[in-house]
Amino acid sequence: MVTVELAIVAFVGSGYLRNCSQLPGWSQAVVVFFGLSIAAAAWILSALPWIILNLDVQGFENFYQAPLSSVIVLRRVPVWVMAVAQHIFFALGLIALVLGIVGIFA
Repeated sequence: MVTVELAIVAFVGSGYLRNCSQLPGWSQAVVVFFGLSIAAAAWILSALPWIILNLDVQGFENFYQAPLSSVIVLRRVPVWVMAVAQHIFFALGLIALVLGIVGIFA
């Protein structure tokens, strides 16, 4: 998923940056949504070592419910929340891309 997002961002951005023109609104939305999706994916991937080390600890029976880290702020966010956020941002990025290409989203 991240590879597809990066390829689309590079493809969309390179065409406008080559001409030194400003990105249209739809491509800015694509970059923002895909960027948020990539950030959520990085957050999940960075939590994998923490989860693997704590699989045998009480409370980690279902790793989707497990916290992402021992840091107080991140402890409140379970893995499933970030996984859902990643997929929602990916879907919103695809919707913005399709609407921009078709010409509905200016």
